[in-house]
Parts: sequence; structure tokens; C-alpha cells
Amino acid sequence: MEVRRHPLLGPAFAFADTVFVDRDDHAQAVAALDDAVATLRRGLAVAIAPEGTRSHGAALGPFKKGAFRIALAAGVPIVPIVIHDAWRVLPRSAWVMTAATVHVSVLEPAPTLDWKREQLDAHVADVRERMAAALAQGHRGHA
Repeated sequence: MEVRRHPLLGPAFAFADTVFVDRDDHAQAVAALDDAVATLRRGLAVAIAPEGTRSHGAALGPFKKGAFRIALAAGVPIVPIVIHDAWRVLPRSAWVMTAATVHVSVLEPAPTLDWKREQLDAHVADVRERMAAALAQGHRGHA
């Protein structure tokens, strides 16, 4: 289920001016990415789920490159944020949220100013590995 179709979260995210990317519509997806770059250049933060879709359970899924292309184009760092146990609040197939405790780890930013487009796969893999390590380590009292 995509979050935009969720009866509570969909309208809440729409109200918050969330940009939903339709991966089946290339032109719409490119326009959405351009909007995100413009937003970053105005000095505002953009939150992007790098997996592109929610994974099943606590496993970290493969990362899409869109967030990394946006950061590279805007010349801004990527700040990896790991949300531990978020799947307990709203499992992928669920429509109703459950009360649960989650912890958040904010990792060191990955500067993009010296990145080259042809090295993007390596940078994506590096950030994913850092996030996977934080997940494996657990929250350990981090808030």
C-alpha cells in the first residue's frame, strides 16, 4: 500500500504539501524531483525515504537513487536518519497504526559537493551500509 492511499496518512501528508512520486509516470517523477531540488536550493529540508517503498518488517530494503540525485543536484548534504522499530507502528500491510515506541538515530551527514554522478552507486551503497549498521546496532539509548 502506498502512503498516499492510506485513509489517515494520505490526507495528512497531502496537507503537509508532500510530493508523491509516481514511479510509473516518468515525466511526473522527473518534475517532482525538480521541485525537490528547487526546495532545497531555497534552504528548506526535504525528507525522502530512500527505499522508495516500505520494506517488510525491520529489514532495510534496496535504496533508490532519487534522493541522492536530488542532493547532488542541489549541492546539499544527505543527513541519514534511522527510525528504529517504525514497522511496529504501521506494518506494511496494515491500515491502522498501533501504539509503539520508536527511536531515532541521526547519522553524520554525507557531503555531496565533491560527488561525481558516475560514482553515485558507491555513495548510495555507503549511506545504505551506514544506515544498516545503525539498524543492526539498535537504538542503544539514542533519541
